[in-house]
Amino acid sequence: MINLIPPAAQKSVKRQYLIRLATVWLILAGFACMIVGILNVPVYVLVRSQLDAFSNEYAQASVESASFDASTKEIVRANETAQLLSGSKHKVSFSHIISELERESGSEVRIKEYALSQEKGTLTALTIKGTANSRLALTNFQERIEAHELFESAVLPLSNLARDRDIPFEIAITPEKPQE
Repeated sequence: MINLIPPAAQKSVKRQYLIRLATVWLILAGFACMIVGILNVPVYVLVRSQLDAFSNEYAQASVESASFDASTKEIVRANETAQLLSGSKHKVSFSHIISELERESGSEVRIKEYALSQEKGTLTALTIKGTANSRLALTNFQERIEAHELFESAVLPLSNLARDRDIPFEIAITPEKPQE
């Protein structure tokens, strides 16, 4: 039917057809966008309310964290003050160390002399002299000292093991360092 219209009118009809077609497609696209927008409103409201709730919780957590940090600093300062007032954190008395050595010596080892050296009230080295009934008793005594929690190491020179019975010995003991 378009062939029956003059050529100038054909161009006008084709142009109007394309304009109407584009208008219909644009209207349909607009409706689709409007439907998508309407459907996204509940999602926006939900996300926005969750974001507000999380921001409130974050603000509260920040305040609590700041309070916690301040409390931690105060506790550290109080511990330092208490430490200064008490003098030393883990101080073991010399008499306690000597009684532990006497207990570890048993009946086969006799301790005759103690030599203690200290620095600022802390035991730094300890040397004990005595006699042992046998080599086995002396080495067992050394192992018990090294296994004890108050002592770090015990050095027994090999020259102390030259004799078989009634062995005079000298053991250099390093005490365990106080925990800082």
